[in-house]
Amino acid sequence: MGHAQCDFCLVACRSSAAFNKNNSKILTRGTDGGVRIFDIDSGKLLNNIKAHNGWVLGAIFSSDENKVLTWSASYKEKTVRVWDTSNKEGLLLKSFEHEHVKGASFGRTPDKVMSWSDSSLILRDITTGKLIFNFKQKGIVG
Repeated sequence: MGHAQCDFCLVACRSSAAFNKNNSKILTRGTDGGVRIFDIDSGKLLNNIKAHNGWVLGAIFSSDENKVLTWSASYKEKTVRVWDTSNKEGLLLKSFEHEHVKGASFGRTPDKVMSWSDSSLILRDITTGKLIFNFKQKGIVG
């Protein structure tokens, strides 16, 4: 894979990048609200998701790698979103508000999502959209 030819090299490290579990794909997130998935062997752009209206603070693959979890806490939005990555643009499955969100994670199975800020820890079922747990306490997560 030559650096001058691969799509990945044009946008990687705009903000952050992560590998999938078998190191065949790279997930990037950027200040432009975009989340992109690249094939490592070919450098080809697999997914180009317009995930948020502002800076994407984080993005991770689900354990089955069929979904991507993103979060943003820009002045434009304060959301946690779950994307189906089966098509190139991504399909928004769920979007949840979380004021001052600092991080998020899938559960052991990709049907549960946890997000946190300095003063709250929230657990949701993404299949039903149901709030499972909302613990509020200043300084709960540093």
